Amino acid sequence: MPKLAHAAIDAGADVFIGHGPHRLRAIEIYQGKPIFYSLGNFFFQIATQEPVPADLYELLNGDPNALTGNEIMAKLLKGWFDAPVWYQSVIAVSRFEHGQVAEVRLYPVDLGLTAQGANQGIPRPASPAVAKTILEELQRLSKPYGTTIAIEDGVGIISLRK
Repeated sequence: MPKLAHAAIDAGADVFIGHGPHRLRAIEIYQGKPIFYSLGNFFFQIATQEPVPADLYELLNGDPNALTGNEIMAKLLKGWFDAPVWYQSVIAVSRFEHGQVAEVRLYPVDLGLTAQGANQGIPRPASPAVAKTILEELQRLSKPYGTTIAIEDGVGIISLRK
């Protein structure tokens, strides 16, 4: 992914945003431009997926005649998506000055791992404690890329001013 992201920036992109792992990944500043390797999920209402595809029943060794869609999805969630990391994200807002990214603000989002039913997976501003956890994890992930994320009033800030 870094090779692809760098190539996109080298070809003229101002920002690169990756997605796929359903969780936060590092942020890199390359040539003065942000690379978001993954911002996680913004919505994650997997528990309410209907209809459930046949291959998911096969994957989880479930009998579609014996398990409802909700039951097979609960099995999936319990086995794979049952940790906070899948339900934490950020909204990244890049501010430009004179055609250059000057600052990136990271607003923590909680998708409600412990919420019930259709309320699970809905984005909401993270509580101060969850925001701190999210931003500290993003600091840790981004440090190997040389990216410094300051935390001010529950918001992550990457300053690119020279």
